[in-house]
Amino acid sequence: MDASRLQVKPLSGESDWQLWRYKIKFVLNYHADTLEVVEGELQKPSQPPEGANEATLEKYKKDLMCYKKANTCAMMVLTNSMTEETVQKIMRFENAREVWLELHKLYEATSDNQLYNICMQFFQFKWTVNDSMAAHLSKLKNLWNELNLGLERKQEAQLPEMLLICKILDTLPQEYRSFKSSWILLNEDKRTIDELTTQLCTQERENKEEKLKGDVQNQEALEAKATETKTL
Repeated sequence: MDASRLQVKPLSGESDWQLWRYKIKFVLNYHADTLEVVEGELQKPSQPPEGANEATLEKYKKDLMCYKKANTCAMMVLTNSMTEETVQKIMRFENAREVWLELHKLYEATSDNQLYNICMQFFQFKWTVNDSMAAHLSKLKNLWNELNLGLERKQEAQLPEMLLICKILDTLPQEYRSFKSSWILLNEDKRTIDELTTQLCTQERENKEEKLKGDVQNQEALEAKATETKTL
């Protein structure tokens, strides 16, 4: 793969942080050891004590070179994927791990205000007419995951899956009324988010097929009526 094609839309702020963070990890992982540096798994080696033997010094030099190369690469990936305004907020840092932690402080859903905002978005979420079922469920699940991640960082209890299921059912349009009634009658062990996702996508396909069939029948009826009128 051509490394020049590994581009991510520059991070501008909190609104695009979640998507940017998801994408940038793939770019970092493409380059050797860069993701490890960013996540703190690969750190700058400690300088050997005075009088260390040659083998220890050689290993230190090799480890230091590996760290510097990975850190420089990570810094380039990160800063080249930010707007100038965002870069100015992290310019005081010289290693990728510090930059990564600072970005989390700036944009991650750890503060009460950010967490409340995500919570409000989740409960206010509604069906968008032009969205497919898969897109609709994906958006809602993303909000759900962000909300639970924020709660986890605050060391608070995770929300039960039932709440997500009920929210999904509540957002469904009128043509899914019968589906909702059938879902409630399922055994409790079958009422999982994975099962709901599968059934809703199947129901969407059936609805589309039924609508197409009805459109064809209506068209045939109109054509038959037109033919009958001409005959008379």
